[in-house]
Amino acid sequence: MGDFLFVFLVVGGLGSFFYYKSRDSVSHSSAEEVVAEEVVAEEVVAEEVVAEEIVAEEIVAEEPEHNALTWRVLQRVLGNPGILQVELYKLFPHENRKQLQSTLLQLDKENVLKREKVGNSYRLFPV
Repeated sequence: MGDFLFVFLVVGGLGSFFYYKSRDSVSHSSAEEVVAEEVVAEEVVAEEVVAEEIVAEEIVAEEPEHNALTWRVLQRVLGNPGILQVELYKLFPHENRKQLQSTLLQLDKENVLKREKVGNSYRLFPV
């Protein structure tokens, strides 16, 4: 009985020793992998930013400054200052909602419209 207990303790101790040792080596290797992945990710992000700038310049060169939708949206906002963006969607039922959102965001960035957050929507004002 004493020998069995001794062998059991030795095997248990060795098992826990190697378990923790293997766990530490995995964490060291994973830390090195994380650093390598961050370096690669930074390079990829830098390449994507350059590519996006080139694409954005091409789009700006191709698109007219303001399209017909932009002018119609602007007329509605000028006629109804303080209109909610969700109410504006109802005035343009045949237009793509994403396109309307993009147009409003563009007008806000160009300081043509002012958008104020109200709940889940925005209140739109001409500048």
